Amino acid sequence: MRRRARIDRWAGRAAAGPGPLVLPGGETVEALARHLEGHRLAPRVGSRLARGELEPAVGQAGSELARRLIAAHRRCLAEETLLGEVLGDLGCRLAAKGIPAVLLKGSDLAARVYRPGERPRNDVDLLVRPGDLGGLGEVLRTAGFEPDHPAPARARAHWFAVTWRHLARPRVQVDLHWDLARPGRARWNVDALFGRAEAVPDLPGLSRLERHDLACHLALHAVAFHGAFGRHLWWLDVHLLMPLLDRERLAARARATGASVAWRVAEARARELFAGEAPELRGRAGAILRLAWRWEGRGDVRSGRWLVAALAVDPPWGLLQVAADVARRGLRGS
Repeated sequence: MRRRARIDRWAGRAAAGPGPLVLPGGETVEALARHLEGHRLAPRVGSRLARGELEPAVGQAGSELARRLIAAHRRCLAEETLLGEVLGDLGCRLAAKGIPAVLLKGSDLAARVYRPGERPRNDVDLLVRPGDLGGLGEVLRTAGFEPDHPAPARARAHWFAVTWRHLARPRVQVDLHWDLARPGRARWNVDALFGRAEAVPDLPGLSRLERHDLACHLALHAVAFHGAFGRHLWWLDVHLLMPLLDRERLAARARATGASVAWRVAEARARELFAGEAPELRGRAGAILRLAWRWEGRGDVRSGRWLVAALAVDPPWGLLQVAADVARRGLRGS
């Protein structure tokens, strides 16, 4: 077994499997910690160690690694407290203005399938209807945020989200979405998403995606947007969400949104990393898995992401839409 596959399997067991945290032979504490940190799994493993679900490896190296991972868990707890304060304030402001907003990705998953201090995130992702963007912009400015983009209206014409950063708390930023994907990469109906959205416990004024919408969005984000290679945290999200899903409803929603191929890839990656199962996929899904394995660990390989996005699109003409979208972005950049 290759070294990377061996460390991946060890990290998957540490994040989701039973038993003591046995260190793989020949690996240093620094290498193992960096692997977990790079894939954003360190807080999850640190939480399991702090709760006694995992026993630290025997010896000084095991104790050193456990201390480092538990510290990552505690930092994640502190960040959650900060983001929770911001979300609570934003929820109250939005409710007062009568503007509905839907929590996306990490801010939803942190409470839905993780325990406190296990799911790190860089920002808060919110989805609003396009017609509410102006009102929400006013709310964000009043709450102390400013957009990163110098021309938000122009960004709105060419993208699907824009980042707002808190002036007094630079660590806090909001990714404001008015859609969930670029043209050709998915088929989302924003009004339908709001119609199926659920209330968020303890956060009045905010809602979250229905769980099958969430599953399709996670798959499309990780596969069709990020190329199916990158942080293993995305596959842990899928692994923990899978027990909550109805297979027939998921298949129907994936067909409706264009996420069928992306979901097959996401499920295979999750089962490979966190359930120890060897994926056996053919066709486009199999090709994506092979490409992801080749490119993982090489940084942001844009050509790889674009090729995977084209392969992941359900209808054949989606390939042309993705190519045209990439070409337009290149022309605007030049």
